[in-house]
Amino acid sequence: MATATKAGEVEVLAQQNAEEIGGQIATLDQTFAVVKIGCAEDYQLSADAMIDIKKRSKAIEEKRKEIVTPLNDALKRINALFRPPIERLDAIATRISTAMSWYQRRMEEEAREERERLAVEAAKEQERLRKEAEKQAVRAEKSGDDQSAAMIRSAAETMTVPAPVVQADIPKVQGIATREVWSAEVFDINALVMGIACGDVPLSAIEPVQSVLNQAARAAKGQLNWPGVRAVCVNQVVSTGRG
Repeated sequence: MATATKAGEVEVLAQQNAEEIGGQIATLDQTFAVVKIGCAEDYQLSADAMIDIKKRSKAIEEKRKEIVTPLNDALKRINALFRPPIERLDAIATRISTAMSWYQRRMEEEAREERERLAVEAAKEQERLRKEAEKQAVRAEKSGDDQSAAMIRSAAETMTVPAPVVQADIPKVQGIATREVWSAEVFDINALVMGIACGDVPLSAIEPVQSVLNQAARAAKGQLNWPGVRAVCVNQVVSTGRG
């Protein structure tokens, strides 16, 4: 409760400062709503105004830090207090999840192997019964009972020996679910780029790393000669703070 009260006091203080600063900025914003520089004197006045604005901005930032720094420090201490047990619990849960996933894979593999074994056994039994039926049909023919022989052979052709159903021994637990998680792994970046060039892979599969491009442009300047990339130079007026 004390922390909430303190936070409320800080919020009121911040609101008062923001309202005072907002009024000053509104005046400046109205003054410089449209900036036109037609002569050297206008340029000088604009430069002086820019320096003053930068100083005001810096002062506001310092005031902001003065207010929020204690709050941020307190927040860091609170997060540092609760982060270790949360991370430890997450790590334990991950170990359990990994073990459960391994068990599921092992049970499913064992069930698959058992289904294959039983399918082979069923096929062998079906072949044994077919041969036995053929022997019976032959004996029927030898005894002159061709009709019975034909019936035996017809039944043998449609006879099947189903393999027992084998399910993986994985308990169903309420609150626990298994889901497929798919992700992509780039193992050959050159092949991926070639796929994009050929149109087999959408261009959206990759995106330029602007920080790398900017670093190359700053280093090579106008000499940058990368395919599909050009160096762009824009003059920017900045305040050095020495006015």
